[in-house]
Amino acid sequence: MSTPANPLRNPYFGELHVHTAWSLDAFVLAALNGPDEAFRYARGEPARSSLNNTEENRLSRPLDFAAVTEHAEWLGEYGLIVDPDYLPEDPEARERVKRYRATQIPGDDGRAGDVHDMVEVVISGMVRPDPTRLNLGAPEKEVLEAARTIWRRIVQIAESHNDPGRFTTLNGFEWTPTPGGVNFHRVIIFRGNDVPDLPLSNYEASHPEQLWDWLETAAGGPGNAVAITHNANFSNGEMFNPRYSDGREIDEAYARRRALWEPLAEMFQSKGSSETTPALSPGDAFAGFEIVASQAFQQVSGSATASTGQMRWATVRGGLAEGLRQQERIGVNPFPIGFVGGNDGHSGTPGNSEAKDWTGGNAYLDDTADLRLLGVVEGGLPSVLLNPAGLTGVWATENTRDALFDALRRRETFATSGVRLMPRLFGGWDLSDADASNLAAAGYRRGVPMGSELPERPDNAAGPTFLAYAAKDALGANLDRIQIIKCWTTRGMLFEKVYDVAASGGRAPDPRTGALPPVGDTVDITQATYRNDIGAAELSAAWTDPEFDPSLACVYYARILEIPTPRWSTYDAVKHGRQLPASVPASVQQRAWTSPVWYTPSEQDRAGRPASEGMYTVAELADRGIRPMTDEEIRAVTVGRTVRSVNLLTGFEATLHYGADGNRSLMGLGDRPVVTPYEIRDSRRIETTLLGERMSVALFSVDGRTLGARDDEAGYVNYEAFTTG
Repeated sequence: MSTPANPLRNPYFGELHVHTAWSLDAFVLAALNGPDEAFRYARGEPARSSLNNTEENRLSRPLDFAAVTEHAEWLGEYGLIVDPDYLPEDPEARERVKRYRATQIPGDDGRAGDVHDMVEVVISGMVRPDPTRLNLGAPEKEVLEAARTIWRRIVQIAESHNDPGRFTTLNGFEWTPTPGGVNFHRVIIFRGNDVPDLPLSNYEASHPEQLWDWLETAAGGPGNAVAITHNANFSNGEMFNPRYSDGREIDEAYARRRALWEPLAEMFQSKGSSETTPALSPGDAFAGFEIVASQAFQQVSGSATASTGQMRWATVRGGLAEGLRQQERIGVNPFPIGFVGGNDGHSGTPGNSEAKDWTGGNAYLDDTADLRLLGVVEGGLPSVLLNPAGLTGVWATENTRDALFDALRRRETFATSGVRLMPRLFGGWDLSDADASNLAAAGYRRGVPMGSELPERPDNAAGPTFLAYAAKDALGANLDRIQIIKCWTTRGMLFEKVYDVAASGGRAPDPRTGALPPVGDTVDITQATYRNDIGAAELSAAWTDPEFDPSLACVYYARILEIPTPRWSTYDAVKHGRQLPASVPASVQQRAWTSPVWYTPSEQDRAGRPASEGMYTVAELADRGIRPMTDEEIRAVTVGRTVRSVNLLTGFEATLHYGADGNRSLMGLGDRPVVTPYEIRDSRRIETTLLGERMSVALFSVDGRTLGARDDEAGYVNYEAFTTG
């Protein structure tokens, strides 16, 4: 019998991003499972990852829901290739069809699959700036009709496995533009069986704005479809770049459309974490988890596409912060994103995220222990850097398509690195410790859950209070801590801080450094084991922001860490008698991330922001008739000069020398100056930062002062330069 609807909502774990052999790139890699086998695997049946793999794998627990999301680009091509009656007359096409079919037969090396065919497929439909269909000898009309047939079969198979209350299937696909190797991929999920005649592919639309048009006109609108961005870490800084596809700065119309259609982002999947990086978040001791920042697609294509993006725009945390900055600039947040986790494997094994028993997820590329530990995937990326998968958690009233889709739409979701620990987060203005014992009832009644916006601040409220809770994976490791990550913006600058709000074992932050002592480590890497005699089965906290400024927009999310456990590569190496790989850690702290809670100041709260003495906006200077310096004026105060640059907001100072050779020397960070290039053009000084990013600065002469405004700081003049030599 199905479970009655729960108004306080239940946690459901599932998969929103997986490919099977019906995606052509997986087919030529000898993937074994189609959609039917994938759903059976999600429900607990065993499976192998490829035609070559002799190791069978099954989930320790079935999933609650799953979607099969094939690449839209090659549905028709796949349909023609698996049609035994299809054989084109064109010699080139005939040879290609025969070659692709031969990938299902072991070759001279005894293995099925061919990586060169995979590269050919990927370049044709994903990577080329002008995507061109593979020549299979059929007119486009015939290819599209074959695609319709395959798409209808996928929907029918999903329906045959849908069992409301027990196991829910969702319909979806992946839209896969990768122009010049830059990842713009989105997964599209539908509410039910009301789906378009055909999914949208890169052949019809290569820009997100075109995808949104299609979602509105062909996919049934926001009540029927939702788009999920993934692999921001492979986007070369473009996923959360606040610009239209044609390079224009975004405006309110763009922000509203993006927020409507793309309310979710994959925080973690087989290609790594997109949360942040140590370079972007040096104050976050756990920022270095499973970093796979890569230009693999560029290397596959032989492209070196330039990007106007910044490193932070290739991260989810950076997207959250940039959304606040754009909200300050144009009045609407384009990136109010909730979190999901995914697989993105190409073996038709949804939910294949368990580190201890992973047998590969990319068919031919990792279907043996040696390939997983020593092999390479796209663009020469070492396989050992990859992960089994993430998982999506959803808080919903019941396990049905409507309830799950509604939860996705309202962002009441969480992501995990593959484990099934269970987090909750509520925010409100009058929550307290007393609510911890009845967290959900109090949170829904007097607050808002993860994925929500806080209501307007009451006049007497000092700051928001958050109820955070987590329970361990029933079959997994104990918990180390709960953290709350806060991001905010002021005068176009971005800030973040990590707070430890609950910890196992009664640990408290060091009063001098503020750091929480480590939980300990019981991992035996020689045996690939750990002990659960440290950590806690549950953690909870009622936390009030101690540094809340009601005049500033901010966003909060919770991150929950397990105690250290062996990494999948350690389990795999010990199981198969291989040497532990030195390029990755032997143990990790698996984790979960809740979707955020946002705070937007009211007009009254915003008006209470104190004035910044001696600080301006570009617009205020323009009103005074002060324009940016010309190139010649910039050269006069730059070239051959040593300059002390002061951040007027934070007080941070840096000393730089601008050489006549076009190089800038940043002094005081080490024994030697850090040298990066700069140029002067278009009334800007364009510099290269320590992160390797291009930074454009306009300079102004104001009452005898030389002031500067970065182009990416929402029109605020935040810097003053003093010539010292």
